[in-house]
Amino acid sequence: MALLIDHQSVNFLPGVRNYGPVVVPDGLSGEVTMVLARKTTATPTYWDAGVDISLMSWTSLDGGATWQTWLGFASTGGLIISTRDGSEAAESSASRVIPAGTGRQLKLTLTVTGGRLRSALTVVAV
Repeated sequence: MALLIDHQSVNFLPGVRNYGPVVVPDGLSGEVTMVLARKTTATPTYWDAGVDISLMSWTSLDGGATWQTWLGFASTGGLIISTRDGSEAAESSASRVIPAGTGRQLKLTLTVTGGRLRSALTVVAV
């Protein structure tokens, strides 16, 4: 497992922020997961209602010479309560299998609208 971005603090006004590129270690062949921490009773200052995000990633299979859209998600803030068991969602995430090869890189774009985003960003490759 490789932590490509390790619980990086996010505290942004509306706008666009870019991360990376980061190198995906050659020996990894599982999934990449992007995680953004959500508001919960344990993290009440995170990701307020009305704050919308789009987290998109691009991958390069040739050491950064060319890039293609690869993985992403969009969501709105505030508490999300499970109708099944009443638990709070602690994060929003998306995963996808890492493309095969060497010289792989990943970069992300976080777009924030509707207010200030306070959260933590993690990107893990396995």
